Amino acid sequence: MKTPPTSAVAGASGALARPFPLTARHEWRSGPANDPLAGHDGLFQLGTDGCDTNWFLVVNGPARGTVWFIDDVVACPALDGRSGFAAWVAEWNVDPAPLR
Repeated sequence: MKTPPTSAVAGASGALARPFPLTARHEWRSGPANDPLAGHDGLFQLGTDGCDTNWFLVVNGPARGTVWFIDDVVACPALDGRSGFAAWVAEWNVDPAPLR
């Protein structure tokens, strides 16, 4: 299976078409005005744990194919950055708490 380049996803538009900028954990001061990821560029939301705690699949950018935990003060790759979607789902079904 041929993988599309990380700079574009076929048929994507808007935020999905723009690359997710991170490749490692990133922290910022609390509040939407300080959130560098407010536009959710390159992210597809998988679910939420509530209170600004969300799970995303990166669909565009250098971290494409990994699952990320993003809340109001931090963004970090699930499973220490080695998580593709299938690995994340398998772990989520067992116990979601350690994925953060």
